[in-house]
Amino acid sequence: MAANDNGLAERRRDDRQAVAGAVRVRLPTQDVVGPGENVSAEGLFFVITGALEVEVTLPGESLVRRGELVRVAAMSEGRVGIAIKFPTTSAAG
Repeated sequence: MAANDNGLAERRRDDRQAVAGAVRVRLPTQDVVGPGENVSAEGLFFVITGALEVEVTLPGESLVRRGELVRVAAMSEGRVGIAIKFPTTSAAG
């Protein structure tokens, strides 16, 4: 397992390629229901069972890929990082 720029072990299985342009992510109409863990005046945390399915269009492509949201992380300067996993066959039908 190779090390990344931070000296940590790299766990990614596939090579990454830069994306130039805006990525569009759509959540098909669906309710997301799960047991609540905690709530405050500033927010809520709850858990769902199963995948949160999304549809993704990459810049310059008309193909809509299906995927599942696997991680959301608060980043610096008010940005939010979103990780989406594509199944082996990901073209929407």
